[in-house]
Amino acid sequence: MRRTSGFTLLEVMIALVIFAVAASALLLSDGNAVKRTAQIQDRIIANWLADQAINHFYQDADNLQVGSFGGPQVMSGRDWYVQSDVLETDKAGFYRVEVTVFAGNQLPENKKEAIWGLTGFLHKPLR
Repeated sequence: MRRTSGFTLLEVMIALVIFAVAASALLLSDGNAVKRTAQIQDRIIANWLADQAINHFYQDADNLQVGSFGGPQVMSGRDWYVQSDVLETDKAGFYRVEVTVFAGNQLPENKKEAIWGLTGFLHKPLR
């Protein structure tokens, strides 16, 4: 009798199970990477918007007023809401500017939904 070499059906089935488990783990990992990339992209855009808002206050420091300012903006084809709060400090002429960026075109009720926050300090120019 001639003996042939090869794999048994059981060995092939075990190899397929191992491959299936490894492939599903890779797909799950890939899905998490895509989700994290989207979150990082949102944070980068929110950072740009917050930086832009603070720079607006720096450029117009002569007309600086204490209060809350905000509104919807569009960047990268998405809606954002940028909220800026100008507060007085203990030093005369110095102000604290807190900028918070949210996804969507409305200010949410819960400020903990902010994607990014940025704080800057500025002063009115001396004349």
